[in-house]
Amino acid sequence: MILVGKLAVRDARVEAERLAAVARKADQAARVANEKLGKFSKSLVQKTAFTPEDVVRAGEDEDRLEGAALDLADAADTAKAAASKASAALDAAEAALADANAARVKAVNDARSADQKLADATEAEAAAKRREAKRKEPIHVFI
Repeated sequence: MILVGKLAVRDARVEAERLAAVARKADQAARVANEKLGKFSKSLVQKTAFTPEDVVRAGEDEDRLEGAALDLADAADTAKAAASKASAALDAAEAALADANAARVKAVNDARSADQKLADATEAEAAAKRREAKRKEPIHVFI
């Protein structure tokens, strides 16, 4: 039981770490996309002359960069939510393992106590049998 719990905690920890790494990567990708969009906007501001083709191409590029930035931001939020859920699951698994370990320790202590009580009762029974066996022997009284 405890081994299964330890394996579940290990698996939950691995999954939580994996999802946290995915969330970090998605967040980094969203930042990079926003930086690219910012650089693109700055380059448009610095440009002095636009042809109609430049305007169309710039609009398409801006739409593509904005879409990518928003998609990556949504992916980062989704990854953060999944990492948060995995972290909560890990905490729950660790708490369950701690509870199971406490129950195991109590059960072991109860079993040891029962074994000791059984040994004491067996010894008391043996002592009672020895006293009963001696009862039939004659009593010598010296005066």
